[in-house]
Amino acid sequence: MNIIDKKIHNILDKYLFQIVVGFCILASALIRIHFLRNYLSIDAIYCLEPWMQFYEDNGIIGGLREGIGNYYIPYNVILAFLSKFPSIRMIILGLISCIFDYGIATVVYLILKQLKGDDYKNKAILVSLAVLYLPIVLMNGSLWKQCDSIYSFWILLALYFYIRDSKRLPFIMLGVAFIWKAQVIYVIPFFLLMYIVKKNYSILEFLWLPLIYIIAGLPAIMAGRSVLDVYSIYLKQTSDITEMSSGFPNIYKLGNINGMLYLFGIVAILLTMVVFAFSTIVTQKYRYNISEELYLYMAAWSIQTCCIFLPFVHDRYDYLAIILMFVYAIAFNHRLFASLGTMIVISALLYCKFLFGFEEIPMVYYALAYCICYLINTIELFRRVINCEKTI
Repeated sequence: MNIIDKKIHNILDKYLFQIVVGFCILASALIRIHFLRNYLSIDAIYCLEPWMQFYEDNGIIGGLREGIGNYYIPYNVILAFLSKFPSIRMIILGLISCIFDYGIATVVYLILKQLKGDDYKNKAILVSLAVLYLPIVLMNGSLWKQCDSIYSFWILLALYFYIRDSKRLPFIMLGVAFIWKAQVIYVIPFFLLMYIVKKNYSILEFLWLPLIYIIAGLPAIMAGRSVLDVYSIYLKQTSDITEMSSGFPNIYKLGNINGMLYLFGIVAILLTMVVFAFSTIVTQKYRYNISEELYLYMAAWSIQTCCIFLPFVHDRYDYLAIILMFVYAIAFNHRLFASLGTMIVISALLYCKFLFGFEEIPMVYYALAYCICYLINTIELFRRVINCEKTI
C-alpha cells in the first residue's frame, strides 16, 4: 500500500461517519436546489405567484392594507418583500421552507439526544438525516413550495422544550407556529391531555397562542386593514370548502358523504372531541405509565386523529405526524414500521398525484389503507400506555 492510500485510509478510519453525513446533507441540499429551480406546482402558479404579483402592483403597505390570499400576516409579509425580486422570488420562497427542513432535522436530533442520552448521538444524527429524505419533507417545500416545514419546526421546538420540562417556552413556540398555519390546533389536544394528566403547567399558558396571534396581525392593521378582516383570516379559510375532506384519505372518503359538509361537518367535529375525551379517560387512569418518549407518539396520534375525523382536511396535513411517527418508530418502537411505511407511501403517492398528475388510484383504497394504519397506531399507542411496555 503506497503512502497516498495509507493517508486516505487513515482519514476514512477517523472521519468516515462525518464524511458520509456531510455528503448526505450536501446531496439533500442539491436535490432541493434542483427541484426549486426546475418545477412550479399548481399552487405556486395559481396562488403564490399571483399573490406576490399583487404585492408588486400595490406595494408592501398597500398590499397589506387590501389583503390577498388565505394565509396569515407573517407569511404575507414574506410574500410582500419577495415581490421585489420577480425573477427569483418563487425560488427564494421555496428556499425558506427548505431551510426549515434542516431546522426540523436539527430539533429531531436535539429531542433524541435529550431522550436517549449522549450514547445515542450518532444514531440521532442518522435519524435526523433520514428525516430530510422522507418523501413528503423532500417535496413539500422544494416542489410544492408549501410552508408546512415552518410551522412544524416551531411545534417540534415546543415538544423539545416540553420534554425539557419547561413550563412556558412550549406555548410560546406553539404561538409562533400558530401564526404560520392554523393546523397547529391538531397538536393542541396533546397539550390539553398533558395538562390534565401531568398537571405540570397552568392552563393560562395557552393564552400565549392568541396573544402572539394578535401581535402578528399588527403589521396589516398598521397598514390600514380592518381589525376584523385581519383576525378572521383563519375562519375564512374554511368558508369556500364544500367537502368533508379536501384530498386527505380519511374516513369520509370511504363512503358517499364527502360532499355533505353541510350535514356532517359539525358531527365530525363533535366525533373528534368524543375520541379525545375517551382517550383522556384511559390516559388519566394510566398516567404514571406515560414516559417522555411517548410524548412523540401521542403528539403524532393527536395530529392523525384530527386528520382522520375532522372536516376541512387537506392532503398535506399529516406532514408533522409522519415525521414524529417516523422518529418514534426508529428510536423506540419498531412494531410501527409496517403501518408507518404504508402511511409514508400513501402520502408520497398523494403528493405525486397533486404535483405530477400521476395515474389516479381510487381514493377509497388510499382511505381504507390509511384508516387501517391509523387503527393499528391507535391500538399500539394505548397498549403501550396501559401496559407500560418499552419495545424496540
